[in-house]
Amino acid sequence: MEGWGGGARECELVAALGLGWCWVAPKLRQTLSSVGLHWSVGGSFTDRPELGSCWRHFSTIMIPHPPSLVWPESAPPGPGEVFLWWIQGTVPGLDEPGAWGLLEEGERAQAGAFKFDRDRVRFIRRRAFLRCLLGAALDRGPGELTFTLGLHGKPFLVRQEGDPDLRFSLSHSVDHVVVALAMGREIGVDVEAERPPETLHGLPEGVFHPDEWPFYDQLDGDQARSAAFFRAWSRKESVLKALGTGFSRDPTSLFVGLEAHEPLVPWVPRTPDGGDALEGLGQLCDLNAPPGCCAALSVEGTGWRVEECLLSDRQR
Repeated sequence: MEGWGGGARECELVAALGLGWCWVAPKLRQTLSSVGLHWSVGGSFTDRPELGSCWRHFSTIMIPHPPSLVWPESAPPGPGEVFLWWIQGTVPGLDEPGAWGLLEEGERAQAGAFKFDRDRVRFIRRRAFLRCLLGAALDRGPGELTFTLGLHGKPFLVRQEGDPDLRFSLSHSVDHVVVALAMGREIGVDVEAERPPETLHGLPEGVFHPDEWPFYDQLDGDQARSAAFFRAWSRKESVLKALGTGFSRDPTSLFVGLEAHEPLVPWVPRTPDGGDALEGLGQLCDLNAPPGCCAALSVEGTGWRVEECLLSDRQR
């Protein structure tokens, strides 16, 4: 964890208030504490590959359930890595005055424009947490970061001299938030809460590519069609975010397919004639979305892998 105030492979097992047990690097602990998050130390990371998945890497200790967050082995992400952070449920402290102080004037204006307090608080939480993640990865204070917008509204970090080329994408749906980080690669992530099938009337016509209709039409039942629709929607929005066009490009012009794929396995959608449907952008993958949601990630280039991390006040 070079640059995070610890050894090469050191993290601490912490119990952040309301978050469950988490593996958190010292640098991130420092930034989270600045916005009012507290913890108690419960163990230490051990490099034991033979133990299996990362969540098993903890010293013997009585804990309520396995750690809900595992910080990847290196930070910031390496050339072939994509770090994916999920926030599920509430994140205490991120709506406190300290979090508000991290936001720049434009973000504060956005927060003040929300009609409902619930939506305003969610916005403040996700923007403050995004700043904590990016600031920790860049070894800078989260309140020091500045953002700019691309031609079609895609946000970018304003790089300071010596900063690495860190790219990010953020998406949210209800109380689920996902942040994707990559180094030197365009990236887009999207999460969508599925809606009842009866609410989809007329929506597929504005989303599906002509070659996606045959698969959709042969599906049996409203639930299967609803799931296919939201798979397509999340995939397309992630691609359009990575391309930087957003919905200034007609989503019906983009083929992503409706079939289910194994989560976290990158692939390239192929048109019926075998062409690269992403037009050389790179690859996309479906994600391990929270129950009742669909999520997808699109990343420039090939040869990358995903490391998932979860901050949660509930079991997934």
